[in-house]
Amino acid sequence: MIKSCQILILVCTLSVLAQERLKVKGIVVHDSIPLANVHIYNKTTFKGVISDSKGTFEIRIKLDDVLYISAMPYRNVIIKIDAKILEKKQLLINMQQNINVLN
Repeated sequence: MIKSCQILILVCTLSVLAQERLKVKGIVVHDSIPLANVHIYNKTTFKGVISDSKGTFEIRIKLDDVLYISAMPYRNVIIKIDAKILEKKQLLINMQQNINVLN
């Protein structure tokens, strides 16, 4: 009976830890140049951060969260968090310029 309780406690602890959000560091760049004031928004938690003057940021995420990255005049980027990102605890976001052509 005691062994069963210990196993149950272990399983419950592991499931709680699996749901915890990890703090991940990242950098936003365009052509290897860091970008400041880029919005990184977690659509799953409705929380966001803004990159600093060096293009760096920190955000809490977990598996299957969706990040929405936006800044003018760049194309928006959407990233779904997978196990690889969680393992590295690092994000490198490459922004591409949004070029509008007037007719």
